[in-house]
Amino acid sequence: MTEKTKYSVWMDHVPELGIRSITKMLFLYEDPQSIYELDENEFEYLIENAVISRRQVKNFLTFREKVTPKDLIERIEGKGVTCVSKYDDEYPQMLHKIQIPPVNLYVMGSLPCEFKPSVGIVGARLCSDYGRLVARRYGEHMALEGIQVISGLAMGVDGIAQKATIEAGGTSYGILGCGVDYCYPPENQKLYEMIIENGGIISEYPPGVPPRSGLFPLRNRIISGLSDALLVVEAREKSGTLITVDRALEQGKEVFAIPGKVIDRLSSGCNRLISQGATIALSPNEVTEKIWELYRVRELASGGDIKNRANTKEVGSVEVGNVEVGSVEVGSVEAGNVEVGNVECDVEHKARTIDSTLEEKNITMLHNASPLENAIYGVLDINPKTPEEIKQTLEAGGNDIEITLLYQMLMKLKLKGVVTAVGVRYARKF
Repeated sequence: MTEKTKYSVWMDHVPELGIRSITKMLFLYEDPQSIYELDENEFEYLIENAVISRRQVKNFLTFREKVTPKDLIERIEGKGVTCVSKYDDEYPQMLHKIQIPPVNLYVMGSLPCEFKPSVGIVGARLCSDYGRLVARRYGEHMALEGIQVISGLAMGVDGIAQKATIEAGGTSYGILGCGVDYCYPPENQKLYEMIIENGGIISEYPPGVPPRSGLFPLRNRIISGLSDALLVVEAREKSGTLITVDRALEQGKEVFAIPGKVIDRLSSGCNRLISQGATIALSPNEVTEKIWELYRVRELASGGDIKNRANTKEVGSVEVGNVEVGSVEVGSVEAGNVEVGNVECDVEHKARTIDSTLEEKNITMLHNASPLENAIYGVLDINPKTPEEIKQTLEAGGNDIEITLLYQMLMKLKLKGVVTAVGVRYARKF
């Protein structure tokens, strides 16, 4: 654990401080120890710029007088909880790439192994017999194929798939919308204990935070963020499950959906997803093969670093090519060009370059599409191409793109109905 983690975890425990204010302060100061050491006068700047309120400052200073980072960490670890922050090598690299990565993670058990594929399995809490059967079958198959299962420990599809995975000898990880010292729902206490022994219970909320309805939607971005793909077993058209689907699509993840009867309300959400471009899940074998392909793409994007780390440690960080960052807004603080390590990101310049390339080549452009989507669409035709072939053509035309971003763009075009997938190849939809 780094020193930064100790101070970051301490900030998590300041009463009423909240993730939003912590994120704003870390955006300004970067180092949590620097924030911890601020004096009362220095907080005035943060108050004037609506980063933190006077009440929060009072709580911060009072808590600092009573509790030290060292004492707090000892207390948390005494409960069998491990603290991991974005400053640690153990922090999942996949989460670094999502929108609003959690600053801290609290873990009972272990984190998912980055050198193994993983799938998020989600669905209805009040599922049908069909949903139970499918969730169990896919959970078992994931275990047999060496694929980790990520879910929310909820009643219904989530818990059934996770239990089946573990009973088949696999590993599963439960992402909670409360502290990891709470089993929620309490009916899943036995499964909660099984997951700790055969995977891990994970939360961005500190131990002691009770379950609240407003906390659960936020954890969905972590479920999809830790997964190479998302499988939806049963869902109504306006179900909470679809929040996780939205997060997965934002992150460029492949979404699979189990088809169901057109008159069955529990399958209406899945059927709608399929009609909009989600991949239909017809058999566990097809889905697991695709997940392994997606994992190999992730490994390729890391320059083989995942495989190298597998020989030295169970969980670590992965170097991933170039990172593109747009305009980042945090409260009243806005950043345009952002420098991440040695990578300078200027999205506007890249967009202008792509626009001019399209005009020079007189390529048909899509309406309501980004310049990058148009560039990708421009190299596609009726003959299916692999992502690697598309990438090479784009780069030959002066448009560099990382393979992970390309997959994200292809999924968006697929959902717009202008691109079709033929196996692992993509073509224009005429």
